[in-house]
Amino acid sequence: MVGGTGIEPAALNTAIAQAFAKEIDRASLMGSGAEPEIPGLRNIPSINKLSMGANGGPITEWRPFVRARRLITEANAPAPLVDTTGQPLRRPEALSDWKFLTTSQIPTNEEAGTAQNAAAIYVGGFHMFTVYMRESVSIQLLKELYAETGEVGFICHTRLDVASAYPKAFTVIDGVTDPE
Repeated sequence: MVGGTGIEPAALNTAIAQAFAKEIDRASLMGSGAEPEIPGLRNIPSINKLSMGANGGPITEWRPFVRARRLITEANAPAPLVDTTGQPLRRPEALSDWKFLTTSQIPTNEEAGTAQNAAAIYVGGFHMFTVYMRESVSIQLLKELYAETGEVGFICHTRLDVASAYPKAFTVIDGVTDPE
């Protein structure tokens, strides 16, 4: 138990680790760069951008991915290296070696013109993208602050940054909407 709080250390460590992992995932991709947030991959200067149109649009074919790959290879950046095991649909040969991963940290309610349900897709060689932990995770127990109500609080923080060895090795496809 943590200081008589009734909280098991393993459960607390797991909950905090999961919260940090989600926020690091979100900030690494989408961070604004406005203090105190890091600039995520989307906001690294020189990254390729590909729009789905003024009002966004659904991806109904492989063409946006082929265009994203073209932007990467035209910049002489290495194409993403990946495995195709278990993919449900046959991809064009140009994308046959790509791996598609998902995260719950990319919002699906961004604005793209009149669309209110847009999201972004990040394409690239993620072996060229690094998250640097500048300071390890710090957790402080705040029992005095909540003493009169019998509650417990925590302050948790870390310092990190991201960098791309080759920004042109990435393309962000913006304005992707659900097919109606």
